[in-house]
Amino acid sequence: MQADLQVVMRYKLTLISKYELYANKILVLLVLMCDKSQPLQTLEQEGWK
Repeated sequence: MQADLQVVMRYKLTLISKYELYANKILVLLVLMCDKSQPLQTLEQEGWK
């Protein structure tokens, strides 16, 4: 039972991290669309910290 619980927790953690990466990408895209005067490099640095 303990092993099953660990597998489920690990699966949930990977899901959460994937969702966070996806949300970060959307955030960067939104900022890009709103403010095109700012360089892409600084946006990526802010988005992937």
